[in-house]
Amino acid sequence: MLGTALSSDSDDCSSGSETDLQQTPQTQEDPDITQQQLSLVKDIESGRFNRNLDIAINLEEFLARNSGIIAGGEHGTLIHVALRWSRYKSFDQFKPLFRLLVSKYPKLLETRNRQGETALHFAIQEKQSSAALFLCENAPPETVTRAIGCRGQAKGNCLHAAIRMRSNSHVTVQLISMCEKPSLLDRDDHGLTPLHLAVDFARCRIPGNEEVVNTLIARCQEAAYTLDIDDLSPFRFHLRTRQDFLARRYRRKTRQPSTSSSKIKEDREAALQRPERTESSEFETPPGDQETHAATSPAFRKANKGNDEKKKNVMDTFNTLLDEMETASYRLQNILKIFSPSLDSKQTIKKGHRGPDAEDARTVFEWLRLNGVMKVIRVAILDDFDTPHSEETIETALKGFDVEELDWMKKDICSETIRCAAPNVRILHLYWSGSNPVLRAWSEPDGLARLAKLEKVILTASQGIETRSRARENVETFLRRLENSITQVRPEAPVQITWQFDDDNMAKGSYTTSNLPISSLEPWISHLLKVGEFLSSLSQARHQQDLAATRKVRVCLIDDGVDVADLQTHEQLAGGASFIHSEATCRISPWYISEENHGTNMARLLQNCAPGMTKIYAAKVDVVNGRLSHATLNKALEWAAERKVDMICIGRPVGVRSGYSEESSRLRVETIRAMRRLVDEEIPVVCAGASRLDALEAGGSDLTHNLFDLLQWEARALLQVCSWARDDTLTRGPWDDNKSCFYVPTDGLPPSQDDASAKTNLDDASLAVAFGCALSALVIVVAQLSAESTSVNHRTLRDALSSMVVRGKGEGLVDVSRLSQFIEHQTRRQEKPEQDIGGLNKMAQYLFRNT
Repeated sequence: MLGTALSSDSDDCSSGSETDLQQTPQTQEDPDITQQQLSLVKDIESGRFNRNLDIAINLEEFLARNSGIIAGGEHGTLIHVALRWSRYKSFDQFKPLFRLLVSKYPKLLETRNRQGETALHFAIQEKQSSAALFLCENAPPETVTRAIGCRGQAKGNCLHAAIRMRSNSHVTVQLISMCEKPSLLDRDDHGLTPLHLAVDFARCRIPGNEEVVNTLIARCQEAAYTLDIDDLSPFRFHLRTRQDFLARRYRRKTRQPSTSSSKIKEDREAALQRPERTESSEFETPPGDQETHAATSPAFRKANKGNDEKKKNVMDTFNTLLDEMETASYRLQNILKIFSPSLDSKQTIKKGHRGPDAEDARTVFEWLRLNGVMKVIRVAILDDFDTPHSEETIETALKGFDVEELDWMKKDICSETIRCAAPNVRILHLYWSGSNPVLRAWSEPDGLARLAKLEKVILTASQGIETRSRARENVETFLRRLENSITQVRPEAPVQITWQFDDDNMAKGSYTTSNLPISSLEPWISHLLKVGEFLSSLSQARHQQDLAATRKVRVCLIDDGVDVADLQTHEQLAGGASFIHSEATCRISPWYISEENHGTNMARLLQNCAPGMTKIYAAKVDVVNGRLSHATLNKALEWAAERKVDMICIGRPVGVRSGYSEESSRLRVETIRAMRRLVDEEIPVVCAGASRLDALEAGGSDLTHNLFDLLQWEARALLQVCSWARDDTLTRGPWDDNKSCFYVPTDGLPPSQDDASAKTNLDDASLAVAFGCALSALVIVVAQLSAESTSVNHRTLRDALSSMVVRGKGEGLVDVSRLSQFIEHQTRRQEKPEQDIGGLNKMAQYLFRNT
């Protein structure tokens, strides 16, 4: 009978349940079976098949005669054939057949045709919504649940197909109510969930679509927060599709009218006389967005004079509305830690363009006030020093908020304004223009000393018209006066005060090597900085000349997060994710806050050594005793692989417990699996090497190994970078070309300027990883800019670093001086070395000569 002739082909269901191999149809195609299937379907449609299948005798006779053709035809099962035949005919005549098949053999719903479509998926694809619903209503619920979750074309399940094919909203809602929750979170080949498809702006005007969206969210609220491959939630995906839709409609409406036939003939003849176009770059404007030669002719521009300004005004209004829609979707808490709405990087502060009655800051804080925010952890405003906000605006904007840290970049702000705007401020940033009376006013007993909860003052000073020594003397006097005033008012609560000149860009708690004098650095680091500055200027020159732009190197930084409010790294951040979940608060620790500033300092150093050439993807993982959590690291590696980054940087060791346990064995298997995926994706991992043994031993006796030391021979994507100064005591044999362990010097840096906490400083081993990651990024940029573009992966990057390794004395030390010599050679020959890529090409030949 039928049961012995069936086999499973439904192996791609999101529900994950396995089907019985003895009860699902075969996929072997038989032409005879196909003809018999078609003959039976035609008989049913024409009325020649006059047996009532609801009668038991007729049912047994039908199964005995046709059991061999229920599956195995060229078009799939008998359900597939009937659905194909009834595409343009009445469906009612096939209801008894469908009721019999799905009730007697429910696995037929999960059986695929040669296109990989199940019967249910095929019904939806053929826009036979009523047939799909009928099949689901007459099959067992558990089978329907699995069938809805089965993947079809483009790896989408039946919900994807129903929404994409714009099925009847009632049918789609019924399918949503019948499926399991994992099916609601499934993503197709484009990374879209059913909710992403439903909120596409082009589908919003379909009758009943709102009910579909509401049902999806009601059944699975997690779907509203699921991100696609571009890190867009369904709401942000809706905004983007709306913007694209309106932009396309605007282009159609503003498309320039055609000119006369004679003018078109002249333009055609002129076009034929033009030289052939060179090969276009991947960043070229799409053809649909380009203006025609007729539209750009002088006569046509004259006739349409004024249209550009009108177009600009319309687009500015449109973008403003989109920004309002985006910020209106934020759900804020009473205590606001970080609020950083997405801004266009081109919208920087323009000096002298803010009027005396500027309302921008007041409007933002009024909006926060209306959303119920009462306490703000930190306020950081990048103000215009030429025409800053008035003190009245600052008081009005911050009135009613409990601000803990105030960093409003307005020079010489009045202490009374600070007291009115933020009376409970704990950390205060001051900006001084160089006027001594301002310092004296701040340091009076009725000045800053009246701030009862003040704990720390950070002063950024300008030299002004005075000499450097006189300005320094004024600041030191201010520090003594302020300390005395605070002691008089509240002697039991001293205030910590730090200061620096505004042209001393030494970031607190980190090494910003690009701002240090070259003479104070280790020669190795000075060479690295020269290479970074040269490549940065060359990339900018190419961008200004409209040549092929250099894509920024995408680096995934796995650490304790990166501070999004840090001005030095803000433009560098491309996104992030956190893998720390607090069971006590049931919340995820935000990736844009770095508790120890370790990740922020790593990002700063990377930006300084490779200025403007990297984009950071911050992956926040748990840190215990200075070591990364093994479990959260595995998740971060998988996330980085999905983002298809160019490189992964891990500046801390990963603790592995000594001895064998089932948990540690499982985690190690997951790490090896993640590393193999990175090898397949050709993504190198720059991590700390044996130089971190001292740090490992300091945290505890049960965590005595670095994970990457154990995986050194199993993970080919690993590139370990060690500190030369720390490793002088280690025993090293001759360096082997097959090794993936490299050494860089870190003993030439001055001490950190931050005296608040020693834990914010990067140790030598972390510095070595940061330098190694920066050097790797520069190698990738060299490959992009050179005449013969070279694809850089973990193998070519290892070969490039190996080509710089010193032989003989100092085995394993990476020498950057040769790259710097190429640049110096070009500087002697050209006034503008960034315009001559001769040295760059030699640099590429030196690095990639073995590839």
